[in-house]
Amino acid sequence: MAQSQEIARSLCAAHGWSESRIHIIPIDTKGDILFDQALSEVGGKGLFTHELENKLLSGDLDFAVHSLKDLPTQDPDGLCVAAIPPREDARDALILAPALKGIKNLEDLPTQTKFGTASLRRQAQSLRLNPNLDIGLLRGNVGTRISRLTQSNENSDAIAATLLAMAGLKRLGLSERVDKIMPIDQMLPAPGQGALAVQTRKDDAELIELLKPLNCAITQAQITAEREFMARLDGSCKTPIAAYADVTEDRLTLTGRLLSVDGQICAEAEITGSVNDAAALGQRIAQDIRDNHPELIPVSDKLGDRAYALRCMHILLTRPKDDIPALKNKLIEQGFTVSACPMLDINILPVEEVDSQTSQILDAAQGYLFTSANGVRAASHHGLTKNPERPVFAVGPATADVCKAAGFQTVSEAGGGMSGVLLR
Repeated sequence: MAQSQEIARSLCAAHGWSESRIHIIPIDTKGDILFDQALSEVGGKGLFTHELENKLLSGDLDFAVHSLKDLPTQDPDGLCVAAIPPREDARDALILAPALKGIKNLEDLPTQTKFGTASLRRQAQSLRLNPNLDIGLLRGNVGTRISRLTQSNENSDAIAATLLAMAGLKRLGLSERVDKIMPIDQMLPAPGQGALAVQTRKDDAELIELLKPLNCAITQAQITAEREFMARLDGSCKTPIAAYADVTEDRLTLTGRLLSVDGQICAEAEITGSVNDAAALGQRIAQDIRDNHPELIPVSDKLGDRAYALRCMHILLTRPKDDIPALKNKLIEQGFTVSACPMLDINILPVEEVDSQTSQILDAAQGYLFTSANGVRAASHHGLTKNPERPVFAVGPATADVCKAAGFQTVSEAGGGMSGVLLR
């Protein structure tokens, strides 16, 4: 509500209107109601926008105000972001329960301090600073989350620390509740944090023109770079992604970060360029992270990523010895890591005749690609089906059927031969 009131005041001031000209309609979204599950489990960013966007499309609303960090990177058909006002403070703030007052740094919190958050980004970066925290789910509006900390005096297992956006605290007049403002380099913000988006119908040219005075070119450049970075990596609540763009005159410096959920792996990239190239800068450092840290890219996003295949996929050629050399050479020329591991020669080789290195590679693999039914049978004989949850890619329906019969749970089928699958 505070955000909508801020935009209404600014719009009225820009056009010399009475504040009664704009009627604010409070709407609860699914994200506002579901407090007992993490966003990554119940639908991600769209949870805070879906109801508002439906009202826009139906004509019940003229425009809607969103926290930009909650807005999906793709606009729904028929809608657009007409204005991005000047950004508030993008930093996160550390909020502590009364019993922990006096502690000045997140890394100084005692072992097993119950740290509440619903954000994988905050979770990962907090654990990177202090791996001894006990992470618990904390959702709700700002007032609800702060009150949960106050209640920790009455319950030893209650949430004792959390991070909240400084922008929201300032808009609500709650800055005095902050125990520490987190430095940007320690707690890189969510893409778009601290900024608002004013969304309306794409075909309403008159309203779009009325909203233009609210737009801030500097904030728009920051947000463009940050959200392009996010979009090229994942763009949802299911991955710990952080980004912040700083603009000085006509130069934009973008820092992007992608982490493992436990914070122990952190990929970071930084780039500086013209403010006019904001989108390209975001794309460039996202690609740098994709190329150099494929292990952090979400599995669902790896399937079409050639950089992932080239840098991470270790291909085992299990066909008979005489069939291996030509294909192995072709794959090596394309940049793949290839091992010749013949497992069958009409008859499947006994386990004791298979190189121990092969077993280690199989155990470490994140998924398997089979080009023949015999390959599946051989691999099953050598223990691959002890990991039935790993994704399997099968060439041809017969191979796919054998994979399913062997117990693999997720089987994707492709036509053609191995060359068509790997070298396309």
